[in-house]
Amino acid sequence: MSKDLHITPLEYELIEAWLDDSLSSEQEKAFQDMEKEDSDWALKVKEVKTLREDLESLLVKNELEKIHEEAFEGSNPRTASFPRWIWAVAASLALILVAWWGFQGGFQDPNQKLFEAYYETDPGLITAMSGTDSYEFDRGMVDFKEGKYQEALALWDPLLEENPSGDTLLYFVGMANLELQNFQESKENLQKILSESSSEFEEDAKWYLALIYLKQGELDQAKLLLSDLDKPEAQKLLEEIQKES
Repeated sequence: MSKDLHITPLEYELIEAWLDDSLSSEQEKAFQDMEKEDSDWALKVKEVKTLREDLESLLVKNELEKIHEEAFEGSNPRTASFPRWIWAVAASLALILVAWWGFQGGFQDPNQKLFEAYYETDPGLITAMSGTDSYEFDRGMVDFKEGKYQEALALWDPLLEENPSGDTLLYFVGMANLELQNFQESKENLQKILSESSSEFEEDAKWYLALIYLKQGELDQAKLLLSDLDKPEAQKLLEEIQKES
């Protein structure tokens, strides 16, 4: 998007309704007025359309990857024929690597090992954030899903300053910070979600906050949060922490 091209939430909502062919008579008049009055209107419509296509492409890509994994799971692809000595060397190197990793693992912090075993990146939202009609949020979500967490934060942090209690925004800012290993910032974001009366992200916030506490060695806080979660992974992790401590 051009630096000078600013799409307001109302404009974003109007363009989305036009793309969905769901304009009310009042919105249709507003859309026509914008076409006449805003010289950048066609560019704004193109930007929002491109954003939606990017989000849809990411969804299709994720689905294709799942189908590919399922299709080839358990299959035995044909391997090239190599001399036996090559396989012998490869096997020796593999044994050395396994031994080295085992040696390294013996010195790895048990909390870190558990964190790595249970941590998975949040996949992000597939569709636009309901109720906000924010171009900047959706553009940031495209970056987030592509692993561009710093770019996502550059778009989301200003939104968070405007709406510091928005739980969806807080959660994904927390997730981006966590991916960037900004653990303190992520912890504060997630704690703020839990301080609210209710949030659809409460369970996920507890889970990731527990993992942060685990990584930082704050086991009592981690166990307290995990014991309050019903998900099987939480109970399994809680048992493993109790074994280690």
